[in-house]
Amino acid sequence: MGVIQTKKKSQTLVLIVLTSTIIAHSQTPSYIALYSKSGAPTSLDLLPQTEIIKSGDSFKLVVKVFDENGIWLSKYEDSLTFAGMLRWRISKPIGTLNTTSGYQNIYTASSSDTVSIIVSLNTGNVILSDRIKLSILPGPQYHLWIEGDETPISTTSSPIDTVRLSSSDSAKIVYIVVRDRFGNFVNFASHLSISWNDTNVAKVEIADSLNGRIVIRRSASAGIARMVVSQTSIIPDSCYIKIDSRDPTITYVPIRVENNIGTSGNELQEYYQMNGSKFNSCKHGMQIVIKKGKKKGIAPRLQINK
Repeated sequence: MGVIQTKKKSQTLVLIVLTSTIIAHSQTPSYIALYSKSGAPTSLDLLPQTEIIKSGDSFKLVVKVFDENGIWLSKYEDSLTFAGMLRWRISKPIGTLNTTSGYQNIYTASSSDTVSIIVSLNTGNVILSDRIKLSILPGPQYHLWIEGDETPISTTSSPIDTVRLSSSDSAKIVYIVVRDRFGNFVNFASHLSISWNDTNVAKVEIADSLNGRIVIRRSASAGIARMVVSQTSIIPDSCYIKIDSRDPTITYVPIRVENNIGTSGNELQEYYQMNGSKFNSCKHGMQIVIKKGKKKGIAPRLQINK
């Protein structure tokens, strides 16, 4: 704004001149960016490049189109025709998007993993795009599962319907795993409650309360029992315990398994089928050496040479 003074006779004439800067509005898309809300963009609503969410969360995304001067082109939000030019995709098949086109979308997370949400606009001359990387954590504790692996698959439950003790088994180890409602591993169960309907068939013990490890031991020569595991506020799980019959003509001797460097390979005492002091079979093609316990009541030690 400027001021010009002129004099005419005894009067003073003041002219005020207004000046302004005019920015050309090209309406040509130059870049796009992801926001959390629709309407006029603000810096508070601009999404970061990475975000952490949980399995089951719904995450809203809004794309905004700008010209080369950083002016928001609202037509890509107001017009169905222009909004339909915006395309969405997921970097890998984890979770779901509500739609594949439009100026806004909602992503629903499932498996705990890392995934990118990509939005693009084909202007005819160039393809503009933006993305956000989402790290998905497991959701709340939901379900107990009886599983057989001490290193559970992080995103897939592998429940056991039946724990079978063969004729050569005295016991089996299983793990009680806590997963969210999408099957993601949360942790091993603790503060467990275990029940089974026939103690004459099997006995169940908690071997490691921090890592959900339980031991099922044979109590009978044969039979079937049902085991239920539960924990407060989590859906319980159950399985059958099947005890295979043993051949009465064969002696089963308890042994302790060690590897060839002398460290314990398995603290659980298992019964292996033996004929005198010789094994009928060798598991996993390994060489097996039996060393008698020197003290009364000590089981023979099984050494496995790979």
